[in-house]
Amino acid sequence: MASIENRSHYQVSVKNRDDLTKIFPHDKQKNAEAYRQSMRMQKFKPKLILLDDHYMVRIRKKGHEDHVLYANSLKEAELVSAKLRVEHSRGFFVDIVDPESETMV
Repeated sequence: MASIENRSHYQVSVKNRDDLTKIFPHDKQKNAEAYRQSMRMQKFKPKLILLDDHYMVRIRKKGHEDHVLYANSLKEAELVSAKLRVEHSRGFFVDIVDPESETMV
């Protein structure tokens, strides 16, 4: 019913050199790796990390429109997913995209 996908950004940073910090979209890991490698060649010690700042919750249910919600942390995404599971198990679904529409399942 609900799936959670990590869409967080990649960040390459060098200690005490904020001017060298770059952030890359979730689907540009290779670009982030290449930038980190270029920093190493310049004798820096860069760190490549996956931030914990952007999650996509996709809700699919047969007979209903697909919905996509975004959360700022994994915990928030899991809470949204759990809430939707409870609503569906009770037979009541509130369309979060359009909060004024309520649909009985």
